Amino acid sequence: MRIFVLTALVALLTLPGFAPAPTDEARDLNFTVINQTGYTIEYIYASWCTQPGNVVDVLGDYVLEAGERITVVVNAGCVNFRAITVEGYEFYDGGIVTNSDVYTWTVRSR
Repeated sequence: MRIFVLTALVALLTLPGFAPAPTDEARDLNFTVINQTGYTIEYIYASWCTQPGNVVDVLGDYVLEAGERITVVVNAGCVNFRAITVEGYEFYDGGIVTNSDVYTWTVRSR
């Protein structure tokens, strides 16, 4: 099993167009995705509830094979996540409001 930590995305995800609504204290969220779909996830999109038009593919050039996990750093706040497999299946985890610095999404087939 490969485990990736993509901290280089912090710079991209903290650009003004990708930041959630301003708060008293900006926080990073260590977002982990565990792929238990049985398929290869090609895209994982993040968008913030206050700026739904700003969508970021947190995987970049990577794909997440079945059984693998990845951890990326994004801005904390109210976030919507969408995963799309190579086969075209879509999975959603929306309106996540984090009260901590860590969040894990286990993506499962239905």
